[in-house]
Amino acid sequence: MFISRAAAGITVSCDRYDHGIRLKETFIDDFRKELSEIQGPVARHIFILAKLNHLTNFRIGEYAVLTAAADMSGSYAVGVLLETSVADKVAFADRTKRLIRNLVETRVAERKLEQVA
Repeated sequence: MFISRAAAGITVSCDRYDHGIRLKETFIDDFRKELSEIQGPVARHIFILAKLNHLTNFRIGEYAVLTAAADMSGSYAVGVLLETSVADKVAFADRTKRLIRNLVETRVAERKLEQVA
């Protein structure tokens, strides 16, 4: 990714932006194809949450790179703003992990009860 310092802040070249769009389109296509193959509602729910978590972690990585670029260009205020935004993404990822864990624990407990009965 080409990053340059400009009077207005950080600029990113447009030819690399197309790469990001294709990546998102590929992610969505793969997501739809894999989701259609999953039959169980609980498994579908966990799959959706796991993919959401992957996407969130990808976005956190993007914010980390942008924060580093802002700091390198001397735009410290932009870096602080980006760090604040990434904190929200990390909190969302943590909540998603807890939700996945709770779903799995509930399903395992249900299966144990079925085996006992």
